[in-house]
Amino acid sequence: MRLNIVIFVCGGVLMALEIVGSRVLSPHFGSSIYVWGSLISVFLAALTTGYFLGGKVADRSPRLQSLGRIIFLTSFVIWAIPLFSVQIITFLINMGLGVRFAPLMTCLLLFFLPSMLLGMVSPYGIRLAAVEVATVGNVSGTLYAISTAGSIAGTLLTTFVLIPLIQVRTIFYSLGAVLILISLLTLKRITSVQAMVRAAILVITWFFFQELPEPSIISPDFGEVIYQRDTAYHRVFVTQNDHYRFLRFDRTWQSSMDIQDPYQSKFTYPDYFQLAWIFKPDIQKVLIIGMGGGAASKKFYKDYPHVRVENVEIDPVVAEVGKKYFYIPQDARSQIFIEDGRVYVVRNPGPYDLIILDAFFGETMPFHLMTIEFFQMVKERLTPQGVVAVNFLGALGGKKSQLFRSFYKTLSTVYPQVLVFPEDWEPGDDMELEGNLIIFATLRPDHLSKDQIVQTAKKLKSGFVKVPRLDEFAEKLYTARIETKDVPILTDQYAPVEALRQL
Repeated sequence: MRLNIVIFVCGGVLMALEIVGSRVLSPHFGSSIYVWGSLISVFLAALTTGYFLGGKVADRSPRLQSLGRIIFLTSFVIWAIPLFSVQIITFLINMGLGVRFAPLMTCLLLFFLPSMLLGMVSPYGIRLAAVEVATVGNVSGTLYAISTAGSIAGTLLTTFVLIPLIQVRTIFYSLGAVLILISLLTLKRITSVQAMVRAAILVITWFFFQELPEPSIISPDFGEVIYQRDTAYHRVFVTQNDHYRFLRFDRTWQSSMDIQDPYQSKFTYPDYFQLAWIFKPDIQKVLIIGMGGGAASKKFYKDYPHVRVENVEIDPVVAEVGKKYFYIPQDARSQIFIEDGRVYVVRNPGPYDLIILDAFFGETMPFHLMTIEFFQMVKERLTPQGVVAVNFLGALGGKKSQLFRSFYKTLSTVYPQVLVFPEDWEPGDDMELEGNLIIFATLRPDHLSKDQIVQTAKKLKSGFVKVPRLDEFAEKLYTARIETKDVPILTDQYAPVEALRQL
């Protein structure tokens, strides 16, 4: 019975370690397939090694106490992960390994050893439980079933309970503490001295690690962290300096707010969405997918009393942060819905005059919001001459532009005119310079020239559109040919987003 409990718990800790490992990598590398591919590959390699070594060691020392020592050692290895993870990741990033090999090496250095040690537990348990050859099959099947059941429990507990409720490093310390406690079951007889020694080690080490300051990944320019939390989708930070409050997902800055005027932002890109008035001068209903800190939403809400805004945000924590820290209004003119953007579009026929897609950031590019099928649905939910606006992080040319050009090609297949306004790029700059590309796709049958767009912007800023630099933004229109022959149209069946986004 004791052995079964040990096997079950170690199986749970192993999968909990893999799940929480993704939260260590995501603030630096996002949640791409490269991150998950690295995690799964390293854990499988570690388990393969652990199974092999576990069988070897068990034959040499077939004692439950020896297994307990391995489990006891593993707890300290796990406790060390949050202590050194930021330094190791920073070192690997500075080596320029890229989005494929940097997360792979990070997983190797941080997770191979503890997962290998945990991989030794099952074959060790089989060696201890099997008393004769005739029963080895039954014993091994039973113990692997118990271990797998523990893995399922560990996965669900970590995913649905631990990550949403407590800090990542506390989860690591808790996993280490569980292993120390479970190692007590491997002793033949637990004396009071043994129990007190392990309890003392547990308490002292716990408080030692908990009191250590967590290495910051936030630049001092963005102020002190006033809120942070791991959610099902990101690690969310809210920081504040003397003038501004900022929202960050993982390693990407999302939104900002002037502390003195909550309707003003330090970032410029939300004001670019006001260019939509050029293509649709009678906007009344706006859908925003990817609310974040609500900079764009609040602009429409304050400046245009006749406009209604529907904000769709997949992460309920982000929605709460938006309301509490960024003062996003919530009433009949400004509604907030917690749902995946594509699901919301499927369920709501609209129609909308303007649909803003602001859900792309860093290495996290939800492919299902980038395909031709999605934008055909969006088109069906627009009013006549309706507009789609997208905030896209990318480059105009070079290898780094492949995803942008593929996205542009996809939009151009659905909409009569697609226009690109690069916020951070000037003529003469390196084409591979990455920045915010504000993209407009319109259903207007007439194609507006750059001069028409600029002149209309000048008239609008002198009228009801309260963006003093609107004509400057219009001047940013990129008029050079965007080559799309070498990139695919993104579809639900084929959208190699991570492969196209080469950094």
